[in-house]
Amino acid sequence: PLFLFFCLGGAVTEAVVAPRLAHCGASSHTFTVTVWSLGETIRFGCFVLDLLVPGGRLAKTIRYTAGPLLFPLGALGEVWMVATYAQQEQQWWWLVAAAILWPMGIYPLMTQLLRQRNKFLARDTAEAATTTTTTTT
Repeated sequence: PLFLFFCLGGAVTEAVVAPRLAHCGASSHTFTVTVWSLGETIRFGCFVLDLLVPGGRLAKTIRYTAGPLLFPLGALGEVWMVATYAQQEQQWWWLVAAAILWPMGIYPLMTQLLRQRNKFLARDTAEAATTTTTTTT
């Protein structure tokens, strides 16, 4: 049910909101698309690397380091796009409200991303310590 809700929300966003943002400033679009594309390229590249080198730490380390750096930049780009379009629109109050409320949606996603990163780093550190202890004895 929750997955369906998010899919439906994404479909509505693509059908209703995205066409309205199509004439937004080119620099904000370029920035946002570049950041999100870079993030997805790194993420999926890490999945492939993880398949090629099972049990390796490098892919996950890259993924859990790049994600927290690129996510806020991509979200900032989205806010920039909405704010740029809001300046051009006659009835822009709902766009300003969206730009102001955007961080409320970004915050839980960013905290979840950081929790996942901390969980991986703690597990990775514990595994490294166990490996070091086993090797030295």
